Amino acid sequence: MVVVSILLLLFNITIDQFQKKEDIKIKTEDYTFEIDSVFNSVLNKYGIEKDWRRKTFIKNKKFDSLKYVYNISLPKDITVSQIVKSANYAFIKSHSIFSSEELKDYGKTKIQIVSNNHLKFEAYLSVDTNLYRLKSKLELFVNIDDITDKTEVKTILSSQFPLCLAAIPSNKFKQLISKIKGSRKAFAILLSDNIEDEKYLLDVDFNKSKLSRNIKAISRDFSDALVFIVDDNAEITKSMLYNYIVSQFRKYNKKIVKLSRFILLTSDNQADIKSRFNFYTAGTDTLKVNKIFLNFSNYEMLLPKIKSAVQMGTKLVLN
Repeated sequence: MVVVSILLLLFNITIDQFQKKEDIKIKTEDYTFEIDSVFNSVLNKYGIEKDWRRKTFIKNKKFDSLKYVYNISLPKDITVSQIVKSANYAFIKSHSIFSSEELKDYGKTKIQIVSNNHLKFEAYLSVDTNLYRLKSKLELFVNIDDITDKTEVKTILSSQFPLCLAAIPSNKFKQLISKIKGSRKAFAILLSDNIEDEKYLLDVDFNKSKLSRNIKAISRDFSDALVFIVDDNAEITKSMLYNYIVSQFRKYNKKIVKLSRFILLTSDNQADIKSRFNFYTAGTDTLKVNKIFLNFSNYEMLLPKIKSAVQMGTKLVLN
């Protein structure tokens, strides 16, 4: 009896597991609401306002699976191809087939998404030159402490974004200027207590004649600098000679701007840095340019957020 009971138990377990396997259905198609959600998430990443997405319901009964179509207007700073490429990529691993067609007679692009041989989604995309995304403008100054660090310099110069490389004046930095220009980047000169090259050193113990010669050398050798930034905590800033130094730079049409005038993202508190960066990219003032000064490590840390902000419509500029 015991053996029989065990055999029956094993038989029942086997039957139960077999039935469970039979109950598992392998997904072969995507539902309309899933496709709709994925496509709209792509539009959200580009900052496409919901008011620019018009949904028209289909009353014709012959459309079994297609319940509505979208007419989507894009602002002039986004190309239709950008949306098409991103949407296509979003459906690569799905159970749907993505297709697009440019309708030349109508100036629109048609997108269709089919799943399990049923048309589940259709949208028409066009650019409206009257639309624009209300997003903030940023000017990014990335400070390089060690200009001999080839990795940091290469990362900045190869970036897809317009950036301003900030560093103290030195002969090695001077040799980089042609590469900076060739990479379509800008540079800023940081005047601080860390200057080591004798010809650029601004020491409070120097007489005015020596200071004047060094200021002339800085102004001449870095004449194409986007801006000359002075560290508020530098000895020259706190000294009685500061006004004289400013006036000497003015002789060469160079304006000195204090570092405190910038939005400083240089602390080690990553959570605070991310939060503050989010604040400045969430703004809708298209006239004001937020000048952000950050060190290289924070630039690398913020890079995913920078890319996302630009995709959403934030403008990176060099003034």
